[in-house]
Amino acid sequence: MKYDHRYHAGNFCDIFKQTILLQIVKYLQQKAKPLCFLDLHGGHGVYPIKELSQEAHSGIISLMQSADCPDIFKTYLNCIHHWLDHGLFPGTPQFFYDLLRENDRLWVSERYEEPFSSLTQLFQNRNQVFLKQMDGYEMAKSLLPPVEKRALICIDPPYERPEEYEQLNFAIKEIFAKRFPTGVYVIWYPFGKRASAIQEIQYTCESLWGREKVLHIEGSLISDTENVFLKNNGLTIINAPFGLKSWIENHANDWKALNLQICALGQS
Repeated sequence: MKYDHRYHAGNFCDIFKQTILLQIVKYLQQKAKPLCFLDLHGGHGVYPIKELSQEAHSGIISLMQSADCPDIFKTYLNCIHHWLDHGLFPGTPQFFYDLLRENDRLWVSERYEEPFSSLTQLFQNRNQVFLKQMDGYEMAKSLLPPVEKRALICIDPPYERPEEYEQLNFAIKEIFAKRFPTGVYVIWYPFGKRASAIQEIQYTCESLWGREKVLHIEGSLISDTENVFLKNNGLTIINAPFGLKSWIENHANDWKALNLQICALGQS
């Protein structure tokens, strides 16, 4: 694998994804029942800020230094301040772990040796975390439906190869829809060269769950920024919690602090 998230961690895509994930978790944890978290593409877990790229400087570092930070980002920064204070940026596995309640569990898969070793060190002796060095979709197949009967599943592959889009589409049809159709699935994607492949994935979700169950949220940079790997990204959320679309729309102007224009589509 050529892609290494250490060169992109802390960029506007991470903030976009994690800020929305935080709101989803808040909605889901309004119920006391246990919640299972699945992260299908774990990565390294945490990333040293001093080693982050220029993308992070226009992302998390810019947000940390903002004198007029909107409330939605203050809430997000408060959630990760422990890591920022120690010069680290949390990836999705650590971000999820910090949100676990006593009766929640987290499963993380990572195929590659180096990031999996990092995850093993990070989460050693953590009773609520279970790590698997395997393909994320295979882990999902083995775990769904979870014993909790409630789950948030995060899917954010690197999208290096065309077949990754096909694998995701297959997993949506043959694993997610068939094994656990009531799960909350959050699919992150870049939006650009392979827009038609993303549109096919979105169509698959809508055809299986119906438009009223699928929410698409897209974030695009308003003004061009040098040394930024991606200009556009998005989330397709299956079984998005009620109120999430309104929350996105009500805070549309706040995202401009991150140089982002936000659009929420679907759930009609």
